[in-house]
Amino acid sequence: MADVTDPNGVRWSVRRRRWYPMSEWADAFGGADGFGVLVILSLAVGGWWPFWFIAHWLGLRWRIVIERDGEEVDEEWVRGWRKSRRRIQEITASATAGTLQQSLTAPPATDPA
Repeated sequence: MADVTDPNGVRWSVRRRRWYPMSEWADAFGGADGFGVLVILSLAVGGWWPFWFIAHWLGLRWRIVIERDGEEVDEEWVRGWRKSRRRIQEITASATAGTLQQSLTAPPATDPA
């Protein structure tokens, strides 16, 4: 994960999304108690992870998530581990320089009428 601050003081975070939030899985499997967490980890590592890894190794695209001040504002899909790493570096360099797309940096316009 890459965290940077732009010239306006806005904090940006750019990362690959590998798994969905574990808290949602914990709720689905009986809460965050020890047994629920054990079930989640067993399913994730033993059941799903090998297929997920092989699929990405064979060319499934990586989801790059762009967050501004902790709020997800955009996502991009990039095929390949190295290409996704380069794209993350490009996005963070653009945010650091203050040249990230205007649609991402400007707050939504409000209509005074």
